[in-house]
Amino acid sequence: MAKKRELIINLGSAHISASVFTIAENITLQGFYYQEFNPENLTENEWLPELEKTLGELAKKNRLSGVAKFVLPGSLVLSKTIRIPKVDLSKKRKIVEYELSQKLPFPIKDLTWDFTVIDDDGIEEEILSFAIKPDLAHKLSKIIFSCGFTPTHFIPAAILDHEAIKATPNTENQECLFLNMGAKSTNIIFKNPTGFLVRTINLGGNSLTEIISEQLATSFKKSEKLKLEYLSGDEALNQEDANELKLLNSRQVFLNKFAQELSRAIVTYKRLKKGRTPQSIYVTGRGIRTQGLLNTLSTSQRLPVQYFNPYDLISLEVDNFQQEILAELPYLTSEAAGLAYKLLEKDGEETIVNLLPKKKIREIESKKKLPWLALSCLFLSILPLPWLLKINKDLSNINSQILKQSSEINKIKKSLALNQKNNAELLDLQKINNYSSNYLENICKTTSNTSSIQDFLNGLQFIIEEDVNENTWIDSVNFYQIKNQPGTNYLNSPLNSQGAKITGRYIVKTENTAYNLSDDQKKLALIDSNGRKQESLTNSFSGHKQVIKVLNKVFSTEGKGDLYNRQFTHFEFDLELDLLK
Repeated sequence: MAKKRELIINLGSAHISASVFTIAENITLQGFYYQEFNPENLTENEWLPELEKTLGELAKKNRLSGVAKFVLPGSLVLSKTIRIPKVDLSKKRKIVEYELSQKLPFPIKDLTWDFTVIDDDGIEEEILSFAIKPDLAHKLSKIIFSCGFTPTHFIPAAILDHEAIKATPNTENQECLFLNMGAKSTNIIFKNPTGFLVRTINLGGNSLTEIISEQLATSFKKSEKLKLEYLSGDEALNQEDANELKLLNSRQVFLNKFAQELSRAIVTYKRLKKGRTPQSIYVTGRGIRTQGLLNTLSTSQRLPVQYFNPYDLISLEVDNFQQEILAELPYLTSEAAGLAYKLLEKDGEETIVNLLPKKKIREIESKKKLPWLALSCLFLSILPLPWLLKINKDLSNINSQILKQSSEINKIKKSLALNQKNNAELLDLQKINNYSSNYLENICKTTSNTSSIQDFLNGLQFIIEEDVNENTWIDSVNFYQIKNQPGTNYLNSPLNSQGAKITGRYIVKTENTAYNLSDDQKKLALIDSNGRKQESLTNSFSGHKQVIKVLNKVFSTEGKGDLYNRQFTHFEFDLELDLLK
């Protein structure tokens, strides 16, 4: 297997890390670089400029550039878990899109989204979907390009944590709980032999800093420093000091909150998985170094707790790393290691969840071809070199001839302008005569076809006959004039066209076997049957001999129609007619 270099950049809420892997039969970490943000609890709008500054410094300092895959923090991504019937891949995305449109707080058309199957019992599939606002994806892409990188993937961090724990030895047939505590949130992954479940709680390292800031009435920056010095265990606390006692109380408040949120997530998991519980807890992330956290987890959940070991998945070229970097690696590499392990799979790059908009992916593919296009242009530009000298000589002769021809052309232009002025009135009369002739011809046609509306209505009777469109009826037919659009050339435009607005309803039937289906399957059967009915009715109206085109059509399954309860759909057609046919 050929060696493949992968650059994976993790965009954390409080730091950025870049991992350089060589992937062949196994995974080797050749380089690891990270840069922290200023110690502030940043909002999304504050985070983006800080990201541009920090990513630029990281790239410049370590000479990093080129194609890279980017990991997004949970705070930027919407996630939703749904269950759908097991169907073919061609239908699955449509069903997932429909279900998400009912459950997400934003219209699905306004989001960039992707999904993966996280559990499959043979009848139903559990789907984990992720979404991001296209505006945010565009801003991220612009920042990334400005720093010298070309993004190919935007991947949610939570899905990569699952890949990491799945690859960890001795967890294949276990119920495992994996915690990755970041600055703003904590990813909770419940792994089981058949799949996994992801939950994100809005508690992280910054939450403890905010509690300290409130208790001591000090700035976030100073509170972060106190947390790192005292609550990580590096400095001893004097319990007789009032401020240090407040630090201890702050830590205990945070630990209690975290234990409660984790217990709530486990209870939810047990309910969904019919009583199954995790057998062990794996932890990672820089937030877990808070003193007392592991003891609190072990005591509250009565489960063994152990650190996630990335060296079970990857090997290091130790000579490339400083001691300071080696100390941080176990807490920062779970997502990158999980992605590298996923890329070992044959179709890993194609099946991983990707929130990079498809438009950006196409732009990137085009940019990859630019060097080849430049070389091709250079080669083609060199080909005519032998003829350039001859062409240069011929150009001098041509220029002299052009001067002679130019003087002749100027004379002809003056003569032509005089003729055009003399013929202007005759051209105007000719246009008026043509328009009058067309107008009178149309009036003659109209007066000779007084029964055309009756012919149209007779044609509608054929459309709703039982052998054409069964159980269809028309409620109303309204005729109106279609006015010419503003700016139309009145000399060449036809008379105003005739329009008709037709409303009605039809009953949607399914096969007898549909009565044995579940509610979701019945709904799909109705949707499928309704689609065929819509196509048949549209083709019938389009095929009417007096219909020029269908201007608009509306099918209402809810409101005016009631597809899922009373099995009928309301329709409206706007038609442009030629009643002279």
